[in-house]
Amino acid sequence: MMRILISTAALPGHLDWGGLLPMAGRLLELGHEVLWLSGPAVADRLAAAGIPFEAVPVAFQPPQDGLPPAETTALLYAAEIQRTIDTWTQEDQVAAACKAHCAVIQQWQPDVLVADPMVLAAALAAEAMDVPLAACGYPGPYLVLRSMPETTEVIAGWYRRLNALRQGLKLAPVAEAPDPAFPFMAPDLHLVFFPEDWFASYNPRQSPGAQFVGGHQRCPASPPPAWLAELPHDCPLVLVTQSTTYGPPASNLPLIIEAIGAVGGYGIIAGPPDKRRLCEPLPEYIRWEEWLDYGHLLPLSAAIVHHGGMATTHAAVCAAIPQVVTPAAADQFIHAERVMALGVGLAIPPQHLSAAVLTAALRKVLVEPGYRQRALALQERFARYGGIDRAATILLSFAHMIKSRYNTT
Repeated sequence: MMRILISTAALPGHLDWGGLLPMAGRLLELGHEVLWLSGPAVADRLAAAGIPFEAVPVAFQPPQDGLPPAETTALLYAAEIQRTIDTWTQEDQVAAACKAHCAVIQQWQPDVLVADPMVLAAALAAEAMDVPLAACGYPGPYLVLRSMPETTEVIAGWYRRLNALRQGLKLAPVAEAPDPAFPFMAPDLHLVFFPEDWFASYNPRQSPGAQFVGGHQRCPASPPPAWLAELPHDCPLVLVTQSTTYGPPASNLPLIIEAIGAVGGYGIIAGPPDKRRLCEPLPEYIRWEEWLDYGHLLPLSAAIVHHGGMATTHAAVCAAIPQVVTPAAADQFIHAERVMALGVGLAIPPQHLSAAVLTAALRKVLVEPGYRQRALALQERFARYGGIDRAATILLSFAHMIKSRYNTT
């Protein structure tokens, strides 16, 4: 029996990464112990999934403010990096989160810690407490900070901040190097719930421990809602979800609603009440829910319109559903590009978004059979990698290997 500690940011999208949450459930089914660390905002989601949870600070908040115009692309990049460093790695918050993680590790004695690639505190705590570290999501670090004249001081400031945190944990300082990984890279294991070529054009520094495990269509994790039986059967069902953190502006939703009406579809939108208010009164062909279990809805859907988040893209691929992606930030553009390149959907950049463009894209993926055919082929390809069963096996083998190494020294 192994003890698996998982630490993620307190955001719904950071619970999944394409398979992390169901993998945790599978580990519990296999008789292992799992404890999930995050902020209280995701406690209900984890409880619904039956995952033991402890609230701790994780010291991650996404940037909220836009950036002022910059004279050059390089200066804009430097400003973006500085904002990211300032937002994700505030020293007092990361130090407090490290302390909380170390206390849990001391008490719970995990065999391995699996960290959200954006939670630096988890990685530092694992190193300080000599616990094997695995990362999830990407095949390498979230970012590689590109060295150029405009970023010299930004990168130097990152090292000062990182080494101050390391000093507080009695860890050796890290020497400055060109193009550093940010915020960390696990040396031995990165679990990636996609094929190996998905991030090929994005991540310039793949971990030697990257393991690509694809995925399978999800089973529902909750009882079916009563309204599921009331859905119409004489028109295409279009699922709509937009990120609550890095997503497109709420003003896009009325455009999506108009497009669903124009193609004669019935839309189910997942979103918070404040976004719903911007779309009211809702037409009769739209149903709004604050949260949706993809396991119930995707098998019934003819298409999905979404922001390009990793978990949503992964779920749509594994259900073989044609996609219309409206990316706005971060890695959403990576997933949008892959959806387009593989022919399983269409992507609309923010500057081109309109009701007419959305209508044309939605009609195209609904009418042209090639999208569904290619989606079925990609679904099959993802499944061949093994999904959460293989991910669990890899993680347990890693933990066993490390444990055996300690037991023989």
